[in-house]
Order: sequence, then structure tokens, then C-alpha cells
Amino acid sequence: MLKVLTAAILLIPGNLAAQPPQPLGQPVILVRSYDRLAMAEEFAVTRSHVEDILRQTGIGVSWLECGADSLPPDTLPAACQQPLRANEFVVRVVSAVDENAAIHRESLGYSLIDASTRGGSVAKVYADRIAALAGQADVNRLDLLARAIAHEIGHLLTGSNTHSRQGLMRALWTTTELRRNLRRDWRFSWVQAETMRQTLVTAALVAGDAVVARH
Repeated sequence: MLKVLTAAILLIPGNLAAQPPQPLGQPVILVRSYDRLAMAEEFAVTRSHVEDILRQTGIGVSWLECGADSLPPDTLPAACQQPLRANEFVVRVVSAVDENAAIHRESLGYSLIDASTRGGSVAKVYADRIAALAGQADVNRLDLLARAIAHEIGHLLTGSNTHSRQGLMRALWTTTELRRNLRRDWRFSWVQAETMRQTLVTAALVAGDAVVARH
């Protein structure tokens, strides 16, 4: 059974595809997570898996837990009420009840991308669909949730809703692929990693922010 994620990758000239990413230090993104469906200890496991996936691209991840999506904005932690900075993104873990879910019935999530600016900062992943697919494939639900979140972060960091043919950013995930669990199916390419890091550095420079990096 095929399952579709709304996803994307900014295309880079082919002569870069064979080159490993050049070191830029390690830029760090801050993810504001909104989740009312997973236990706190479960989401801690998911966060760790997301960090592992992004670490392979040379990008660090910090988290700001903003509570349930249904809470009134003025009851959220003060940091969750501030405008997003250049390296900050929102990930909402929700049920598949919104308009996008109704249109894309096999989507595991989606990212809001502004085509005119090739930018985005907000993504959703559908916890109920992820749990159902994990059950069908007999794989760990939290691993699959982490891969879906990393996939959508990949969209936000590339500013595009297109897909790659291979790897984590491909459009179709099958139960066969989930079961065989090959490393190449669940990682970003060198080109994608380079694009995401450059996006962070460029966005920070445009916004006048310091480029946050770990060494």
C-alpha cells in the first residue's frame, strides 16, 4: 500500500550531486512543537530521532514545547508567543481533520510554503495516520512519526513542495520500504543537506540574526 506525504526539495545543479556538503559549522534550528496526541515521554523519543536525522545533514535541533494546539494563545509559554526568528519553525502534531487531510487522503503531513518567497515556517503531521501506517507495516510508530517530522522540516528548509525520487524526501512511502528499513530510504542527500544549511545561513543574514552554530 502506498502512502503519500506532501514534501519538497529545492533542485541544485547536477554537478553538485556527487559532492559532499562543505562544512559551515553546525547551524541550529529551533522547533516549536505543539502536540496534544502523544505522551510527553513518547515525544521525547521522537524528538531524539528527529535530531539524529538532522544531525546527519550538519544541522542541530533545539525544541520549545508549546503545549496542546487547542490552548488559547495567551496561555502558552511566553517564548511561544514571540515572532519566529529566521531559524525557528512550528511543527504541529494533530489528527487528520483539516482541509488538507480531506483533499489528500493518504498524506501523513504537509508544510505551508509560500511559492513567491520560497519560504515556510509551519508544518503539520497527522499522528493518527502515522499510527495506522505503522500498524499496517508493523514498524515503530515513534520512528515513523520522527521521519514524517524530519521530512516536513526538510520542506520548510528548502522552501519547496516538490519531491525527490529517493531518500527521505521522496513522495511515496510504502509498507515494503518501511519494513526493509534501508538507511538510504530515510536520510537526506548531500545536495539536500547543503541546500538546507545554506538556507539557514542566508535567512539569518537577511534577517540580521547571528548564525547560531555548534562546533
